[in-house]
Amino acid sequence: MNGTACNLKYFPINNIKMEVPFFQRPYVWTIDNWKVFLNSIVDENNKMPFIGSFIFQEIRMNSRTYSIIDGQQRLTTMFVMIKAYLDVFLTNLNPDDASEIKRIILIRKPGALNSKAVYESRLIPSAFDKPSFKAVMDFDVSCSDPNKVLNTKGQIADAYLYFYNEFKNYENKVMFDIGQKILSDSNFYISIDIDSDDDVQKIFDSVNSLGQKLTCADIIKNYLFQKLRSFCVNVAQKDDVINIYNENWEDVFYSNDKHKYWIDLKSF
Repeated sequence: MNGTACNLKYFPINNIKMEVPFFQRPYVWTIDNWKVFLNSIVDENNKMPFIGSFIFQEIRMNSRTYSIIDGQQRLTTMFVMIKAYLDVFLTNLNPDDASEIKRIILIRKPGALNSKAVYESRLIPSAFDKPSFKAVMDFDVSCSDPNKVLNTKGQIADAYLYFYNEFKNYENKVMFDIGQKILSDSNFYISIDIDSDDDVQKIFDSVNSLGQKLTCADIIKNYLFQKLRSFCVNVAQKDDVINIYNENWEDVFYSNDKHKYWIDLKSF
């Protein structure tokens, strides 16, 4: 296990791509979390506020694609906030700053050198959040259409609209300051890379007391699918695990009529 103090430039410099494991719970942050997150950035002088640590495990050796073991809520919020910032303020930024901020959340898809560059998000969300995330992080157009996002269900869409509307009301100076903080060289989080032989579930359990608590059902589900995935020796077996998840977990626990029940805190 190795920890490194980082800033957001770490992602493009190291060509990092991050993936929320398909079996992790959906994005659950709400307006109270978004307010605290954004206010902490606005109130900090000349740099980003410290936001804790992210725990990653490389999916394949030297792939530069990492599974997010802890920190998906904060990372997803960060990406959605930056996308909303670009959609509101892109035309006010100088080209170099605009390009640098884009590179933080975007990665170029591999393809022919002579073809038009196509980009995708560095962050791949959980299975449940993909439709909402795609509506927000749509890179086939210059910016997301707030009206389109407005008609999209999901917490990620709601987060985007919150940040978009807040940024629309900020003065230019505040928006320029936020952009400089996003591009700051000051380190404000710890990136923790765990080895393939580290016990992911023990690490996951040890940090579960922080942030938005998981339900007991989520903890059990994470353990089961992490264990199943550890037994896979080829892609076909991994696909089988995903199919088991889709058939026996996602629809039961995260369909539209059941999602709210499982993410609400329960008192027993």
